[in-house]
Amino acid sequence: MIDIAMLAELRRLNDLGATGMVFAVSEDNRHCRIGLAAGNIVAVSFRALRGKEALLAFRETRCRSYQFVPGEVNERHVDLPQTAQILGGTTEAPAPGGLPPEQLARVERELLDLVGPMASVLIEEAAGATSLDGLLARLAPSLDAADARTLARRLGLG
Repeated sequence: MIDIAMLAELRRLNDLGATGMVFAVSEDNRHCRIGLAAGNIVAVSFRALRGKEALLAFRETRCRSYQFVPGEVNERHVDLPQTAQILGGTTEAPAPGGLPPEQLARVERELLDLVGPMASVLIEEAAGATSLDGLLARLAPSLDAADARTLARRLGLG
């Protein structure tokens, strides 16, 4: 799953229909460029990788900083998934019977507030759930009781 703060920024830029480049630096000082055209992600470069390969590597990275610079985007990577799939947190269609990516992203945002950066790891481990109740049941062993109750309440389950 892409770094939650970076994901929020990309969603904001998508909503604005922005055109330009997002320049990001990972916690281990690796650089990433994400090209946006009218809010759609059209290019991703990370390390020496391009396109979908770069996206897959970058989604496992935590960003230390990022900045959007408006302007033209000269490169296009045609192998990228649709922007909605990227912003939903996946590069593939959701598994049959699994929760939609946007639901998983919502739970991850709520979980981030409770457990910090471990949220993305917990969501990945529990992502096979077919309902919010099932997802909460998979997450519960990794949460203290108060956090589990808070998460259930925020998701409208408790």
